[in-house]
Amino acid sequence: MVRCPSAWLASSLVILLAAGCGGPSGPERAIVKGTVAFDGAPVESGTIAFLPVDGTEGPSSGGEIRDGEFLLPKESGAVVGQNRVEIRATRQNGKPVANGIAGVSEGPSAASSEAKVVMYIPPQYNVNSELKETIKAGENSLSFDLHSSK
Repeated sequence: MVRCPSAWLASSLVILLAAGCGGPSGPERAIVKGTVAFDGAPVESGTIAFLPVDGTEGPSSGGEIRDGEFLLPKESGAVVGQNRVEIRATRQNGKPVANGIAGVSEGPSAASSEAKVVMYIPPQYNVNSELKETIKAGENSLSFDLHSSK
């Protein structure tokens, strides 16, 4: 029996290429874009996350909110199916927070102050989110109009 390493190598390469040419693996994702407003004003800066629920399986996804708009491209978009949505945003509340030791003007313990940053989106839109969206294949356009009181 004559062994032919090049034939074995060529066969292995064909098998590996065939396994890699089956298209994208994993759950189907979709483009998701839209707007987020809080008490009638666009959310200037924040994040939005989509977490598969209710029988939908796959990784969570998310992105930034800028000037009230977000866009998740298909490659990293939400998984097709039912998703819970979490929205977070922070802003300065105008009250400075004192840091360091009073009277120390140099070094890591130097006294300073910086504006306090607070999360202003209520928990029912993030950690205790009640928002759910059904993501369909293709492109989805969503609009979230959040309120400080429900």
